[in-house]
Amino acid sequence: MVFRFKPEQDQELMRELIRLKPFAAKRGTTGSVWEAVAQGVSSAIGVQLNVKQVRDRLNLLKAKFKADELVSSRASGVEEALHAVNVQSHYDDLNGLVRDYIELERIHNDTKSAKKAAKEKKEEDLAICAAAIVDESNRRRSQ
Repeated sequence: MVFRFKPEQDQELMRELIRLKPFAAKRGTTGSVWEAVAQGVSSAIGVQLNVKQVRDRLNLLKAKFKADELVSSRASGVEEALHAVNVQSHYDDLNGLVRDYIELERIHNDTKSAKKAAKEKKEEDLAICAAAIVDESNRRRSQ
C-alpha cells in the first residue's frame, strides 16, 4: 500500500530532519542518522516509514519549495532572501520548516567549503615555505 503524506506529517518530518541534521552526519554514520529520522517520524505519526520514503519525501518537498520560490520571485520581480523571515512565526508552517532546513543545509555546506579552502591554503603556504627553505639551502651550498 502506498503511503501518502499529509501536511501535518510533512511538518513532523521536517521537524525531525531539523533536529537530527542528517546532512551534517560524519562519514560512516549517515545511514544510522537517516534510520533515526525514519524511526522518529514513524513513532510520531504512527505509521512505519523506511529511509527511502523519508529521503524521497524530503527531496520532493525541497524541489517543490524551490519551484514555488522561483515562481514567486518571477511574479514579484524581487528575490526573497531565505533568512528574511521571522523564524518563530514560520516554525509551524511547512514552507517555513523547509526553508529552515534548506538554510541549515546551506550554512553547513558553506562552513564545510570554507574549512576545506582554509586547509588547502595552509597546505599551499607550507609548500611555498618549504620550497623557500630548500632554495635557501641550495643557494648556501653553492657558495
